[in-house]
Amino acid sequence: AWVEYSKYEYAYDEKGNKTLDVSYQWNSETKEWVGSSWANKLEYAYDENGNQTLYVNYRWNSETKAWVEYEKYEYAYDNNGNRTLYACYDWNSAIGEWEGRSWDIKYEFAYDENGNKTLEVSYNWDSTTKAWVESSKNEYTYDEKGNKTLEVTYEWNSSTKTWEEWGKEEYTYDENGNQTLDIDYRWSGNEWRTYYKGESTYNENGKQTHYYYYSWNSYAKEWVSDYKKDYEYDENGIQTIITYNWDSEANAWVKSKKQEHAYDENGNETLSAYYNWDSEANAWVGYNKHDYFYYKSGGYITSTTYKWSEESNDWVVYGGAKVETAYDDNGKITLYARYEWNSATGEWEGISWENKYEYAYDENGNRTLYVNYNWNSETKEWEGDYKFEYAYDENGDRTLRVYYSWNSETKEWEKETTTNYYYKSLNATAVENVVADKNADLRIYDLRGRYCGTERTSLSRGIYIQNGQKFVVK
Repeated sequence: AWVEYSKYEYAYDEKGNKTLDVSYQWNSETKEWVGSSWANKLEYAYDENGNQTLYVNYRWNSETKAWVEYEKYEYAYDNNGNRTLYACYDWNSAIGEWEGRSWDIKYEFAYDENGNKTLEVSYNWDSTTKAWVESSKNEYTYDEKGNKTLEVTYEWNSSTKTWEEWGKEEYTYDENGNQTLDIDYRWSGNEWRTYYKGESTYNENGKQTHYYYYSWNSYAKEWVSDYKKDYEYDENGIQTIITYNWDSEANAWVKSKKQEHAYDENGNETLSAYYNWDSEANAWVGYNKHDYFYYKSGGYITSTTYKWSEESNDWVVYGGAKVETAYDDNGKITLYARYEWNSATGEWEGISWENKYEYAYDENGNRTLYVNYNWNSETKEWEGDYKFEYAYDENGDRTLRVYYSWNSETKEWEKETTTNYYYKSLNATAVENVVADKNADLRIYDLRGRYCGTERTSLSRGIYIQNGQKFVVK
């Protein structure tokens, strides 16, 4: 018999926004629905524009058999949908009140008419006064193109109850909107003092080529080189960043670090590799590298980890997984296979819980082939499991499905069943016809045992039997 296991309750406001989400687990001993460690009660609220303004999470108290407050988030938005408030609270069961989360912060934001953030104020929770207390404030200014030109940071003085300047940054851009200059200042008590500056250059494609970082020497009243970064791009799209430190004694740039990055057409990072410069060996020595894999749609799949081998002076696989994918000219996936690194054998191996798949499509994008493979841990190869072949009519409705199984002895696909689909109404209601192909009997009988021929298209509505299988004609 069916036994209760879990239950979910939902509620919505008049605009269709979810306001309640409750999950329960069945207690077979007490014969009642109860909360559990994995069951939550969630409450939501929204403003008139549909923006979520409240999130409250409750946990189940097994002793009182009731939902108890756990955490709460509050949000607010302006008329343009920009968030103006973020605050997080935890429930203090000892005093029965909400308290600001000690390791989180409350934020308030403001924006200009173009949606640029002009103000950000952060607060910390004061457990003594039970109130949010100002912590820091940032003010932003923008040019007519929306580029941030100024950022001023203030800190809250709890003694004087006033904001005090702490730092500011000024930004300059070229005609293409690329940031070319960044000057940082610190407040000295009565004036702004220069702290550091960064200068950037770009090529004709708008890609950064250099970055120079300078510190301000307050005694010599001049900028002093600190470090620089050179950016290079090869024909494969790999970006190389080399960092140099300034050697004031040698009056020259000295190699320090190197990074390599690559990205796919969606902007997802597919490669990251990091090196340190070994001045004694006069060579780069790697210390961290990853390959990242994504679906063509952009979703992340997995990554491969590498370590540096001193023997080969190159990267070697250390762990993780890798994925093989292929797509047709229309962007539809035709191959998916995942492997994990076996550190014991030093080889890539298919995964027992995830198969290899192959797909094919017709000119209309309908799937015509689906093949499933399992990994054979003995032969270290993918081995057939089952496959389907499909056909469609001019309306895109499926007319055929053929199922095959893999014969591991003969190493061949064997046809198991063929399913034909027939359509007799304007709404294209399908009639399935499953035929076992081995020694198939095409003779058709009605439920009274009368022979009706071998062609299904000539049958009137009713239930029939062919090759031991019932089918319906509508």
